[in-house]
Amino acid sequence: MALGANHLRRALQLKRAIEIREDAAQCEASLHTFLIRAWPHFDSSPFLDNWHLHAIAEHLMAVTNGQIKRLLINIPPRACKTNLVSIAWPVWTWTLEPHPNFPLRGAGVRFLCASYGASKAEVDGVTARRLIGSTWFSSRWGHRVKICTDRDNQSQYDTEMGGYRICTGIPESLGKGGAIRVLDDPHKTNEVESETQLENVLRGYREVWRTRSNDPINGAEVLVMQRLRENDVSGSILAERDPNVVHLMLPQEYESQRHCHTVIGFHDPRRAEGELLWPARFTHEWVERERKRQGEYAWAGQQQQSPTIRGGGIIRRDEWRVWPPEEQADSWYRTEETKDGRTIRRLQFPELSYVLLSVDTAFSEKDEADWSACVAFGVFEMHGMPKVIMLEAWRERLSLRPLVLKILDTAARRYADGVAIEAKASGISVIQEMRRLMRGEEFTLFPIVPKGDKVARLHAASPAFSAGIVFAPERQWAEMVIDEVAAVPRGKHDDQADCVSQAINHLRKMGLLRHVKEVEADSYDEMLFRGNQPTVREMYGL
Repeated sequence: MALGANHLRRALQLKRAIEIREDAAQCEASLHTFLIRAWPHFDSSPFLDNWHLHAIAEHLMAVTNGQIKRLLINIPPRACKTNLVSIAWPVWTWTLEPHPNFPLRGAGVRFLCASYGASKAEVDGVTARRLIGSTWFSSRWGHRVKICTDRDNQSQYDTEMGGYRICTGIPESLGKGGAIRVLDDPHKTNEVESETQLENVLRGYREVWRTRSNDPINGAEVLVMQRLRENDVSGSILAERDPNVVHLMLPQEYESQRHCHTVIGFHDPRRAEGELLWPARFTHEWVERERKRQGEYAWAGQQQQSPTIRGGGIIRRDEWRVWPPEEQADSWYRTEETKDGRTIRRLQFPELSYVLLSVDTAFSEKDEADWSACVAFGVFEMHGMPKVIMLEAWRERLSLRPLVLKILDTAARRYADGVAIEAKASGISVIQEMRRLMRGEEFTLFPIVPKGDKVARLHAASPAFSAGIVFAPERQWAEMVIDEVAAVPRGKHDDQADCVSQAINHLRKMGLLRHVKEVEADSYDEMLFRGNQPTVREMYGL
């Protein structure tokens, strides 16, 4: 009888051991699965799944596997970002078997985790430490993840494999380092409106945090936050246009003009305008109530990840039309095969009747100097009406000759018919150098004498946007321009906004870009004989 009971006990123990091994293997294969099964062991609230958790988990796994070096996640508050990014992911990374080809896997990985203050980072670190100490975790990975007894506190705990987690604030990270740096909410919401506080955080990020990598070759940085200002830490990163930065941007309400897709093949699965991010948690009733409570300014930044500036809004984001138009989107893509056999889709622009480069100059290589910027626009016809589309935009700090050569190169690539440059200050030198280097009449050079201030010139261009005749493609560089234009007059930068207003106003002056009422008035005038009477356009000032 005793032998039978012992045999049964061993059989049950073996079955349980097999179940634990299978559960561990499933968790190691998927961060999302790990989050679901670990959740009851560090959070007492019910777990509520959603597609965005899969998306974030996939991008974090790509960081661990070395596919992504810099990951920027912009997502509304209370969307489970901290539980996934700052708690589950570092612990999951330690559960993995070390591999020589994947240096960011295993319990030897060193994490530097920070927030706007050390206390916030320590709270998240303690929660992760409790998960590691749970019976559920120990029974699966206790043999791999062993915490050293001589360093196990809320600001730092080490593993016997040589890994560690340091919890700190951005300024306090000086003298510390990590192979994976995790920055969760670098700004305090109630301090970001202060220019002094904002600049302190930006300086700390640039001069301290960015230098804290233990492994410049294999190391990685993950930043997760809600947008609070046009020039917050996210804004400063996006302004760099670093091709290594993968931007996962998930607004509360879907906007097709800002559809998110990333290099690992992710596409925001939403298609309907206004479709909610997490309707099971944030309902339409909640959205309408919170929008009124927070106000449009706070809602645009924190919920939509598209911060505007208080007092801005001469040209709104939604006044730009998306290219290609939704009803004919597929017809404007060409499928190509690359040399390595991959299939890619390239966006096509419409047939252009005129291409204009608009340039704002400030040549200098100093970091504190203003930017030189260029925005290219092309005029085309749609449904018998003239339209204009943004083709390209760049912003760099360059000395005179490199700046001129870059403008000439852009003009050649875009087959520009004209280049408009403001004929004042540094622009005069650029115009002179371009005339010296131009081989022939490749394009017409337009020295522009500006009238009024920058804000007035943007106001003059705004009717073209409200008329719906200005298009832009769904590209990150275009988003940067659109954000900057929407932020005028309170944005940190306005060089690309100046290029936009200069281009639109110059095309209008040339008669290449007319509004619907102007075209209709001209057509009506052509049908009437008035002798010396004023035309409809003249009478109504069109």
